[in-house]
This record gives sequence, C-alpha cells and structure tokens, in this order.
Amino acid sequence: MSQDEIKAAHPTLRPLDISVENGVLRSRQYDDIFFSNEDGLKESVYVFLEGTELSQKLLSSNHITIAETGFGTGLNLTAVMQLVDRLGVKTKIDYISFENCPLTDELIEIAHQKFQAIKPYSTELRKNLPPRWPGAHFRHLSNGQINLHLHYGTAENLMPKLDFQADIWFLDGFSPAKNTDLWSSDLCKEIARLSAPDARIATFTVAAHVRKGLEEAGFVLEKRPGFGRKRDMLTASLSQTSRPNNSIPQNIVVIGGGIAGASIAAGLYQAGFNHVLIDEAPELATAASGNPLGLQIPRLRVVDQPMSRLSLSAFSTAMDVVEDADALISKGVIALDMPEREAVRHRKLSAQGWPTDLLQYVSPDETSKMLGMELEMGAMFYPTAQVISPAKLTRHLAKNSMQILGHAIKKVQKIDEGSWHIYLSNGQKIEADHIILAAGAGLPKLLKIFDLPELPLQVTSGQLTYFPSDSSQAAPNFALNYGGYVALDADGKLVAGASFDRSGSMSLSDDAHNHNLGLMPPALANKLSKGSIDGRVSQRLATTDRWPLMGHYAHGISVISALSALGLTFAPLLGQIHAQKLAHRPFIVDREILSVLDPMRFAKRAAKRQ
Repeated sequence: MSQDEIKAAHPTLRPLDISVENGVLRSRQYDDIFFSNEDGLKESVYVFLEGTELSQKLLSSNHITIAETGFGTGLNLTAVMQLVDRLGVKTKIDYISFENCPLTDELIEIAHQKFQAIKPYSTELRKNLPPRWPGAHFRHLSNGQINLHLHYGTAENLMPKLDFQADIWFLDGFSPAKNTDLWSSDLCKEIARLSAPDARIATFTVAAHVRKGLEEAGFVLEKRPGFGRKRDMLTASLSQTSRPNNSIPQNIVVIGGGIAGASIAAGLYQAGFNHVLIDEAPELATAASGNPLGLQIPRLRVVDQPMSRLSLSAFSTAMDVVEDADALISKGVIALDMPEREAVRHRKLSAQGWPTDLLQYVSPDETSKMLGMELEMGAMFYPTAQVISPAKLTRHLAKNSMQILGHAIKKVQKIDEGSWHIYLSNGQKIEADHIILAAGAGLPKLLKIFDLPELPLQVTSGQLTYFPSDSSQAAPNFALNYGGYVALDADGKLVAGASFDRSGSMSLSDDAHNHNLGLMPPALANKLSKGSIDGRVSQRLATTDRWPLMGHYAHGISVISALSALGLTFAPLLGQIHAQKLAHRPFIVDREILSVLDPMRFAKRAAKRQ
C-alpha cells in the first residue's frame, strides 16, 4: 500500500472548526449555528420533544428507541433526560445518534452554560462523553435508564450498515442548504427502513427537497408553526401499522463465572431480564479471569476491518466499565516494535492520523525515557490502554445477578423447544427458556452436555510468571506489550505473560517461565531477579479463525465465548450487545461485525462450499 492508501484506509472524523460568539457555537465549515440564538433549549423541546409527542410515548411504553441524525452539543438528549425526570417514568430508552465532528467536553459546557435547567444532565453527559475516536460508542445514562448509542462518523455512511427500529426521530443538523448529504432522499429512505411502525419524526426545516424525500420514503407529513422567527416546522409519521411479534425469553441461565459470563449477566440485568449465573467453581473468576492483572488495549488494523471496528468500540466501552468497577491498576501501555511484524504495523498505523489520546508512535530515545531503561527500539504508546484487575471487573459486572456457584451440571433435560431443566450436583433443578454458554475453555464440554454440534475450537493454556519482590524495582514505568507482556499488579508484584501451550496443560513448568523470559527485551530480562519465581496457569479458548463467538447457536441456546487473549477488552461490550439482541432492542455494532461473530458462521461457510 502507498502512503496515501495507508492514510485513507481507516475512517477519520472531521476536525473541529468552531467559533464561539456570546456563548453560541457556530460551525465555520457550514457557516451555521448549532441551535437558535433565541433559546436553544426551548427550541429543542418545542420542535423535537413536543413535535414527536414524546411525553405521550414515554407514558405509554416500557421501552422506546429515539434516533437522531446529528448529535451536536447533545442538547436534545439532555432535554429528553430532563423530560424523563419530570414525568417520573421508568421507560427504558435507547438513544441513537450520529456525529461526524464530535465536540469536546469544554465546547459542550460552553454551549449549555446558559441553560441552568439542564445543568445536572449536561454534567452527566459530559462526564460520560466518549473519546473523539471514529466508530460506535455505548454508554449508560440516568442510572442505566438511557442507553446512549453514539456513532462517530457520517450518518449517510453509517446508517446503511445498521439495523434498528426507531419509534422517534429527531432530524437535526445544519441547514439543508449547507449540509446537503444529511438531508438527501437516500438518507430519507434509510430513516424509513430504520423506523418502527407508526414512527414519528420532527425537524425544524420544511425545505422542499426534504419534504419530497420523506414523502417518497413513505412518511405522512404535517406542517406546524415553527419556533421563534421560523414560520414553519415539519412533523411526520410512518404509514405502517404492523409490528413483528418477537418472543423474548423470560428465564435465562448463564453458564460460566468468568469475564464472558459476568459481562452477559451485566447486560441482562441492564435489559431487565430475569436470569441466573451458574458455575461449578466455588467463586467467580477462578480461571483466566482470576489472573492478577490483564491488559485492555485496542487491536487496530491498518485497513478498515470488522475486528478493528469492534476492537475500538469494545475498548471505549471497557474503559468506561473499568472506571465504574474501580478495577484500574495503571494507565498507559507501550507496545514495542517487536517482533518485526509489529514494527511494520506500528509504522503504518502512525501514518494514518489516529487521535493522539488513542495512540502515539514514539522513537527509540522517547521510548527509553518513558520506560526508564535503555531500549534500542521505537514503540507505539497507547495512553488510554489499561492494566486492570480481571477478578475485580468480573465481580463488578456480575454483582446484580443471582449466582449459583460451586455446583456442577449433572444433567440437562430438554422439555420442549426453548424449554430446559438443568440439574446441578446439589440436587437443584433450574428451569430456563434460554441458555447462554459462556464457559470459556469449558465450552467444548458444554456442547457435549447439550448435544450440540462441535465448533472448531482450540483450548490452550497460558502460564504467567511472578517475579520476586525485589524485581519490582526494575519494572518499567509503563506496562509493556511485545508479543508477551509485563506489568505490575495491584500489590506491586511484577508479572510477565503469557506462554502458549497447545496441550492445555495446567501444570506450572520451568519451560513456560523460560518462554516468558525469552519473549522479553534483553535489556529488561537481564535486570530481573530470577530466584524463586512463581506463576499461575489458566486455559484459554479460541476459534480457528480467531474471532470470538457471540450469538444464537440453537433454538433457545446462544454462545458468548472464545474471547481468547482479548476477553477483557471485548467482553463488556459483547455482553451488552447480546442482551440487547435478546430483548429485540438496538445494538451498537454493524451487521458485518455481527456476521463474523455469529457462532453459525462455520456451518454457513461449509454450506456455501458444498
């Protein structure tokens, strides 16, 4: 690939080009203000909330989906948060919005400062604002009542890749005369495709081509008096009345007490599902999730691939969850230019203009200064990557779930389609109409217990090396990643990992310790005390194509597993996605990502080859 091709191979966001005049934000690119000079909050309430009759919808629904074409300052969202509190409703809301030029916390604060009525909601939004990284970001607001799906990129490029059904649409953005792509007839068709039956729309514009596009897409339009000096505004409803009758599980059993099981349990709790988490171990996080530390780091690709997009969205979510769990050990990871293939990848990534709070390439001199040791190689510095406590995160994610631990599954009985009895070693019988297999390296055994087709899986073991306490003085200033990794745990113990044993052996071995030492840069390995080293072994599970498994696998059974070394980064988001899918609610990733996560992908590929 040429330098230009490398640079253009990943999505980028439009740079900020904003002026501020008397507290009002203006886009220089579009030469337009973000909201009315008269009273932006009143305009938002009048046009979007009242225009879509949102109050009535909130009062009559258990769940609604609101979609918005331009997030801007987030003013419409804060108005919705205020309305929910004023009405006192418990309605769950999925709020989906698109923005190609995300504003900073500081600019949003300036934009909202004159609206004291939304101050607490603005504060909460800014506290939970995702980083300005391209891709999809998922956040919980209003004590979990509102799920924010924030897609950073252009709506016209992203909408065609997504699937959801919005009950309410806020068509908001800069003037149609200045931002034509956001108001095209093609986008109107996408809005119709992504609308629930009887969806309602509101917008400040009555431009002729917007009206025509919406009418051709199937909306019934109505002009109304506009806000302030605007003579007219537009509302619309979709001329459909039928809604698919999707069955939703009532009793869900999650099998697996590691990071995967805890993550889906957290998603189920958030979605309001009755569920129980079971594991034969006496406590949570006894396998790989019980390691003293783990890395959360994005695995970016030079080209725009599903794995790269998922990795970035998952990392954004994981950062947020770790903060809530108080599971952070240290911030910042340095990925060395070793082995050589990583050095090549780093050079290509550094040429692509990724945000500096995501990654920065550092020279050999800079790397040595940052680490506090001489290394004759450059590195990629990930400022927001994290060393975390896996067990602490796992326990946090599962804290609201009913747990049955310390009892193995002795027998399962299929009562009818989608109905199961699970018998445990203590004699307890659990009834379920949906089962989620989330047992990591125990998945092959579970597939046999439930008489399900085998999957192309690989169980390996990984051994960590614990160095003597005096080695902590030789530790680098940041966690290091280099094919292996080394970092300090929460107790100040220096830990290196991890070996890769295809036999799956659970025995500690000197060979594995030597393997971990051999992966290290010699400048570090030579400084470490080798006496009385200890360690820990756990098994990991991967598919042959190295993609995780997430989704339905048989009637009434789904899988979230095979997360391999990326589990701590991927699991929190995958748990949310799968729970949203079970509830028939919006999920944040595009359909291409869902396709490559699908546990049925191997069977589908085999069928195509025949």
